Amino acid sequence: MRSSVKLTYCICAKWDVNISYLLSFYAVQVALDTADVAQHVREILSSNNIGQRLFARHVLGLSQGTVSELLSKPKHWDKLTEKGRDSYRRMHQWIRDGGNVAALKAFAPKKGLSFVAVFLFISR
Repeated sequence: MRSSVKLTYCICAKWDVNISYLLSFYAVQVALDTADVAQHVREILSSNNIGQRLFARHVLGLSQGTVSELLSKPKHWDKLTEKGRDSYRRMHQWIRDGGNVAALKAFAPKKGLSFVAVFLFISR
């Protein structure tokens, strides 16, 4: 079990480094089509049976409600604050990352195991 925890950490740490690098690249004001980005994210989440809550927490660091608004009612790029633009930049990069689904599914709770049981097993 410990090796899978380390593997999950390595995948996510690598992904965070890639996101940070690319976000600095995108900070040069590349306008994104927010409706297209939102639609694509919804399709990926739906086709891979990934919940918005998991995506919100581990990819964007936002609440599920906020991400639901971003995905269902995308604003035009020019009307977004820098924080809003950053969220769409992260989504856009997540779409382009080949390991996006695998990295996110690594955080999905496993059926049949409760959080307490997993925590006790890992801490031993």
